[in-house]
Amino acid sequence: MLNGTFYDTVAEAVEKLAGLYADEHGQCIFDRPSMVLQVGNLLPMYCQIKKGCAIRDDNDVAMREVDRFVSLFKADCSNSMSLVIFVHGPSRLNIVEGMINQIQYKKVLESRLLPQLKS
Repeated sequence: MLNGTFYDTVAEAVEKLAGLYADEHGQCIFDRPSMVLQVGNLLPMYCQIKKGCAIRDDNDVAMREVDRFVSLFKADCSNSMSLVIFVHGPSRLNIVEGMINQIQYKKVLESRLLPQLKS
């Protein structure tokens, strides 16, 4: 799933899970902005895991797939993360709660995604 072909699907899923909507002025708002930040921190880590597995397996196709995903992610993610911080401001992002949620979310993602990354 971490390849360029599925990038838009992953981005749409994050937007849906984070509750992206436009307010009455047309500004994009997230109901759960910390989720965008969490995923923005976790996806690169999983990409590196997949790339590491691909290198060990000498799998050029998997390496190209993850490289394309990372390229799209870098171009798109900085915009989304900047939007979250600009609109919601650091004060509305409970940092401690966000860190605890990130650790819990990371454990759930690892249990679900690591088997897929190895395939």
